Amino acid sequence: MTLRKRLFSGGLAIGAILVLAAAWQVHLYMQARAALPDAIAQAVSMDEAASELVSALLVSLSIDFVLLALAWVGLRRAILYPLDEIREQLNEVTSGSLHTEISISGPQEIEQLASDAESMRRALVHQIDQTTAAFETLDHEAPVSLSIRNALMARPTASSAIEVFGQIDSAQSVITGDWWDTVRVPGGTAIVVADVAGHGASAGVVGLQIKAVMNAGLAAGFAAAEVFERVSEGLQAVDSLAASAAVVIFPDDPEEPIRVINAGHPDVLISYEDGFVERVSATGPILVGLGGQWTEKEYVCPPSAVVVVVSDGLVETEDQEGNQFGIAGVCDVLRSVNHASDITLIGGDILAAARAQSVTWNRDDVTVVIGRRLGK
Repeated sequence: MTLRKRLFSGGLAIGAILVLAAAWQVHLYMQARAALPDAIAQAVSMDEAASELVSALLVSLSIDFVLLALAWVGLRRAILYPLDEIREQLNEVTSGSLHTEISISGPQEIEQLASDAESMRRALVHQIDQTTAAFETLDHEAPVSLSIRNALMARPTASSAIEVFGQIDSAQSVITGDWWDTVRVPGGTAIVVADVAGHGASAGVVGLQIKAVMNAGLAAGFAAAEVFERVSEGLQAVDSLAASAAVVIFPDDPEEPIRVINAGHPDVLISYEDGFVERVSATGPILVGLGGQWTEKEYVCPPSAVVVVVSDGLVETEDQEGNQFGIAGVCDVLRSVNHASDITLIGGDILAAARAQSVTWNRDDVTVVIGRRLGK
């Protein structure tokens, strides 16, 4: 029900209550009058008193109705008419007249409401202008953006020893510095995942530099720790940008353990068929141009186990209460999945579980990469 109808209904209800009250008083008087002998009634001039009472009630009711009518007119002028004006101006803005200023004269509360609506309109216009400028910039830089995105795209190396699933959901821009890939290394295959801080062209260029150094270094047979040192040295010339990375090397020989090196990345997870999940935390510092030492760790990894690498964009996604999904959330999913199923389905389960309760999903890039040995 609209405010106008509520006010009108309220006025009618008050008027009806007043009429009923007056009618009840007259009814009580008539009952008392009927119970008295005529002689007593004439002696105390009951009829005359009744007439005066009825007249007073009628005058009172007339005054009440006049006051109600005046109150209704005042409410319409003070509240309903200004609200109608605000609604009309908002409709103009909605129809496309974004620069129509919302300004109403009236009671302080109505003027404050109009002021809040005007602030909202200006904020929307500002956001639309920024978005338009961003699209214009993207139009001008589209060839460069497309080239960076294509260069960062994963090109998994064919391998008869492992199968790999990977997916990146970008946050604020089509250009992202995050990437993953597989690299053929001497005696095996490496899964490489990198997370570059920030978004946009600068992050994309840094991501390309890191990818070129890491893929070339690993393919040439350098140890992952040496490659991280080279990448860290290269970041000395880049202001305010950092990167985390993880490398998982699967030897071709299925009897050999896998090797994991983690440069400040969220825990690498090795999930076994019996429900146990090994968490490989950072084995060295994040890549920020300050150097450091990184070590490799070895783990038994049968074909029934899956290796999962996720970015902080997935780990740090939050629900309405501010609780992060966390590495623990990924572990819970891994304990519930069938390890023999398609790794694409396992990756989809992780993404779906993280996104189900998230209210911050698109604030950062989300990466999920899964590797598993092939074999019986």
